[in-house]
Amino acid sequence: MAKKRKVPKAEYAFAHLVAATLYNHLHKPGTKAREDRKYSLVTALHGLGLKRKEIVEFYSFIDQILRLSASQEKNFKLKLRQFEKERKMRYITSIERLGREEGLEKGRKEERLQVAQRMLARGCDRALILEVTELSDRDLAALEKEVETKKG
Repeated sequence: MAKKRKVPKAEYAFAHLVAATLYNHLHKPGTKAREDRKYSLVTALHGLGLKRKEIVEFYSFIDQILRLSASQEKNFKLKLRQFEKERKMRYITSIERLGREEGLEKGRKEERLQVAQRMLARGCDRALILEVTELSDRDLAALEKEVETKKG
């Protein structure tokens, strides 16, 4: 019985280059079919388990083979960016996403507190500080108390 040979990932990617060459002859420039084929070939590279650098290299070859019109290229890039964005988001769990959102909110609040502190130091009106920073009355009162304690 013959031993099965494991096909390297790169060989599958080269098959995509062959397919791109065939599609180049089958689909005339400016056709929707050409754009669709290019998109399917490029997005399929992500499923081969290649490293990002390898995907970019194979993409550049496919890009040279299957040229698109300027408007198609713009549409293609938008679709590809959306695909990559969705692909990256899939790896983030809901807990990680919540943690990220909480971290961002904490950072925004800290920035608002810093702005409020600078405004207090300049003698700005309390109502103006609340309006500009969108802090709660309680948060601003705590900040005022903290500033007074540091002065004292």
